[in-house]
Amino acid sequence: MASQEKAQEAREISYIAAITEGVRSVMLEQDNAFIAGEDVAVVGSVFGLYRGLLDEFGADPVVDTPISEEAIVGLGVGAAATGLRPIIDIMFMDFLAECMDEVANQLAKMRFMFGGNATLPVTIVTMGAPAAAWRRNTPRVSRHGSAIFRASRWSCRPHLTMRRDS
Repeated sequence: MASQEKAQEAREISYIAAITEGVRSVMLEQDNAFIAGEDVAVVGSVFGLYRGLLDEFGADPVVDTPISEEAIVGLGVGAAATGLRPIIDIMFMDFLAECMDEVANQLAKMRFMFGGNATLPVTIVTMGAPAAAWRRNTPRVSRHGSAIFRASRWSCRPHLTMRRDS
């Protein structure tokens, strides 16, 4: 009986819609949550992940940043260290190479640098480029490269659709 109820509740939505829905629910549940990244406010991100969230939540928690992946992740690390809940958007996964110092040497280690007393609830959202032509002049970062960070949790969804309850 329980499995039938769960099957009726389950729904299939696009990957983009699942991310938008998840971010919206975090923004509604946590007053200290915000989104920061290139073109996330007015445009809603290059893939439309945050479309409509600027209208719904206003300009304070949905912030367009300059083109600087290091600064965007640094903003997230600093904000999380002060008790905020940043959702950082890095336009393409390949750009993670540009901010790897902040990810590897600040975000991943800060908890240990402060004797286990610091919590950094930073969410970094990024996408793999859908076409090889988009990757010609950018550094290549494999999604498996994240395995070197033991103190972090990483999630890579390889399919275009996903179930929110998975």
